[in-house]
Amino acid sequence: MKILVTGSAGFIGSHLIDRLSKDGFSAIGLDIAENRGRQGKPNAQIDIRDKAGLEKLFKKESFRSIVHLAARGGVRQSIAEPVVFMETNIIGTVNLLELAEKYKVRNIIFASSSSVYGDVKTPFREDMPSGRLLSPYAVSKRAGEDLCRIYHKRSGLKMAVLRFFTVYGPRGRTDMAAGLFTKAVLGNKKLVRFGKGECLRDFTYIDDIVDGVMSVLKAVPDFEIINLGSGRAVSVNGLIETIEKITGKKAAVAERPLNPADVFSTLADISKAKKLLGYRPKWTLEKGMAKFIEWYLKFKQ
Repeated sequence: MKILVTGSAGFIGSHLIDRLSKDGFSAIGLDIAENRGRQGKPNAQIDIRDKAGLEKLFKKESFRSIVHLAARGGVRQSIAEPVVFMETNIIGTVNLLELAEKYKVRNIIFASSSSVYGDVKTPFREDMPSGRLLSPYAVSKRAGEDLCRIYHKRSGLKMAVLRFFTVYGPRGRTDMAAGLFTKAVLGNKKLVRFGKGECLRDFTYIDDIVDGVMSVLKAVPDFEIINLGSGRAVSVNGLIETIEKITGKKAAVAERPLNPADVFSTLADISKAKKLLGYRPKWTLEKGMAKFIEWYLKFKQ
């Protein structure tokens, strides 16, 4: 029996595939053909919106578990491209849930986001009501969570919904703050800072996220929603200062007003993850950004 990892050529997916292989698990990576060169070639090149293509894979392989990471990501990008975000993140998720039910998959891990909390006060706790959602991306991820709950109730599929908080690290997306700011500072360009850099984010290093996913694969909860974050909030200015300290270079800044799609603050209450999974984040922002910048200098210049 195998584990299917959707979005395997992406940032989190590629790190998870590496860990699964290292720990002796049999995994099949799935991603769209356009992404095949990003972090290595996936085993299956199928768009999750293509249900017929997915079903051929499910008929061929016998999956015990699915880690569903494939999605259109980016809060601000979803404002510009809402249709493709809805198609991929909602229809693609329905396709996987339908096939998981039909082919008797034991459990699914669904990658959600801190965005589903909306504009509520921190720390974010799994049982708190959502605030006003600010982007189509947040709406699509909340819909994915609700779909997971429906299929769990309907067919008994075991589900773990993991809410990730601002994941960064080697191979990270270049449109996220860590990548954008590092590129600007090292390239002697102005970085764009929104809202005077006062926004707070729970920056979570990739290895801590993968540790959390691996713990869920081993624990196989019946149905749980679990935050995976660092449990610490750092301002955008704090991230910039960390990059300056590591690189020894001063950032040039271009100011912009806060984007209406962005919440002011995110911070995970990780007490549930600690209790259920023994989750203990190990990486500070300083240590994690040092590893990211080391990787960036080696592979991105």
